[in-house]
Amino acid sequence: MSFLFLTALMFSPLAADQAGGSPPNPPSEGATLKVCARPNHGFLTPTPDGATGLEYDLLSSFAESQHRDLEMVWLDSFQDLIPFVQKGRCDLGAAGVMVTDARAMRVSFSDPYFPVRVIMVEPKSRLTSSPAEMAGLRVAVVEGTIHEDIVSRMEGVQVKTVETDRSLFDALIDGSADAAVCDSAIVLPFLSDYPTLRVRFPLSERAFFAFPLPRDSPWTQKLNQHLEELRGSGRYREMLTEHFGADGASFILDSEPDESDDHDEP
Repeated sequence: MSFLFLTALMFSPLAADQAGGSPPNPPSEGATLKVCARPNHGFLTPTPDGATGLEYDLLSSFAESQHRDLEMVWLDSFQDLIPFVQKGRCDLGAAGVMVTDARAMRVSFSDPYFPVRVIMVEPKSRLTSSPAEMAGLRVAVVEGTIHEDIVSRMEGVQVKTVETDRSLFDALIDGSADAAVCDSAIVLPFLSDYPTLRVRFPLSERAFFAFPLPRDSPWTQKLNQHLEELRGSGRYREMLTEHFGADGASFILDSEPDESDDHDEP
């Protein structure tokens, strides 16, 4: 359990859950489900008509099942999200939030809906089958990330640093790198833009995204039941395929938590 949460902290864009700025109004008593949110590529992207992405699909489906309208409250800072959920300023949060020990002391979490691992990506024309075969490869990583640290410790691997997530995949296309290492939440939304690339294998244990809710929220059990129903009906796989492609959906489902995983809050 401790390793899972340590991994989650490494990948998390939230270094410290400190509130800032002016909070949104408390949830209304009307027929709405109020979500404090931050954009997250592939998961939650604002559009003129609302939003798109996996998280939006999951939550809009849940709101519809509860006969409620989905109200998105876009926060200025990711760091505001946990404090606002904790204070009950919204019914739940959405922004690709990792489950961690520290956060679980402040809010409740839904069941996980997305597993995250550090993964290796390369062109489909290459056939690297294990980390041991990465020696001699030029491996792209975003500078300053935990991924750079991981790759720099791999014997015989040449580290190539880039500045942005998209630059990782551009380096594979232009031939300046043989492989890239990042986490699955980064790579899977991009795969549809780079059809000649594919995920090869994970380089870490699993961590998980889940929706944060106020402690003792009446929505937690209902949301968990809805997520279970989406999985059972096959609709969850359809959503994954829509946003991450068939290969991405299979990779995610293969990494789903099983009964032996301890991902409940303490």
